[in-house]
Amino acid sequence: MPDVSSTWLAVLSGACGACAAISGRCSGSLGFSEEKPWDHILARAAFYLALLMFNAGGMACYVRSLQGASSISVTSLSLMANTTISGVAGHCLFSEQLSLRWLAGAVCIILGVLCIQCSSAPGPSTQLLTPTPPPPTSQQQQVQQQEQGAVHPHLKET
Repeated sequence: MPDVSSTWLAVLSGACGACAAISGRCSGSLGFSEEKPWDHILARAAFYLALLMFNAGGMACYVRSLQGASSISVTSLSLMANTTISGVAGHCLFSEQLSLRWLAGAVCIILGVLCIQCSSAPGPSTQLLTPTPPPPTSQQQQVQQQEQGAVHPHLKET
């Protein structure tokens, strides 16, 4: 199971990705005003700057969360947060419709993340799947005996 700080960093990474998507959507949906073209250009530049900052922050959180959890846990948590926040923000900010298909997909992502989180917890079931090394071959045994000071078979006294 990943530690708590890695979990929150992975969720924050997904949230930053969603905010970057919202910033990109806002920059593209600005209407051009012929009366004040500089306002339009400055607003678009501000949204692009926000997009870059959210992407950089999301990447930093993602990489940092990898230090305390597996990549599959971090990626799935980030995806879950990104999808959920993007969908809700699209509905609230841009009046996008959340279809039943979208809701079913979001639920599947959340359930998948929960399955991954539960299966990555160390326990007796994972220890059974750990492969055991094969027994040493006769050649490996000879090398081990030589290293331990045993006499080489070709050098034995007769």
